[in-house]
Amino acid sequence: MAEDFHEMDEKETEWVMNRFISETHGKYLRKVLNSFAEKRGYSHEYIYIWFYYDNDGDEDSDEKLRMLDNKHVLIEQDYSISFTGKDDFVYLDFPTFYKYLAHEINKRAKRNPKSADLIDLLAKVKESLGV
Repeated sequence: MAEDFHEMDEKETEWVMNRFISETHGKYLRKVLNSFAEKRGYSHEYIYIWFYYDNDGDEDSDEKLRMLDNKHVLIEQDYSISFTGKDDFVYLDFPTFYKYLAHEINKRAKRNPKSADLIDLLAKVKESLGV
């Protein structure tokens, strides 16, 4: 990858997923989980989560998107909110992505009993990803 990018480590990925889920609370979080269950990406506040089918095949598509396959997601964080001053990214296989997602969703559901439906949506994501 070019010098304008920074590959996130595990701790950075955990932080970005926490931020993403925190910022997509309420009805947005339900939309996010439904998108993931359809293997469609979602972006919010300079954080982007991409799936293979989000790549339109255009030659001008971002190089990182062209490298995706149907077993991985790409998580990107825009340089404007990054600690590194560069666009941050990481590719995660579906089981690893699900692990981060489940951790964050379970935390939210425990704190707010009205969010119990999130666990059902999470189960749909799990099934869709084949985890």
